[in-house]
Amino acid sequence: MSKLTKTDIVDMIAPSVADRPYVERMMMEAFGAIANSVADGEEVSIHGFGIFQPVHMAARNARNPRTGESLIAPAKVKVRFKPAKALQDMVNG
Repeated sequence: MSKLTKTDIVDMIAPSVADRPYVERMMMEAFGAIANSVADGEEVSIHGFGIFQPVHMAARNARNPRTGESLIAPAKVKVRFKPAKALQDMVNG
């Protein structure tokens, strides 16, 4: 299994669109807009790709695996990605 990095994505897009620095800037702007919207509690939907959703997790009882001590894990917000049907169909062939 290989890994696709930001650099790989920029290299794939740049030849057909514009120069490499421009593509990298636009990609970082897009990722920043998605991250800021989710951080503000908004759901971000990209048609044909998927939905990024902030999910609120309640505080819960937990245990320190090293010491066995009980503690309370604080409430937090996680990000969930739900792929669009088109993406899911593409992945599953």
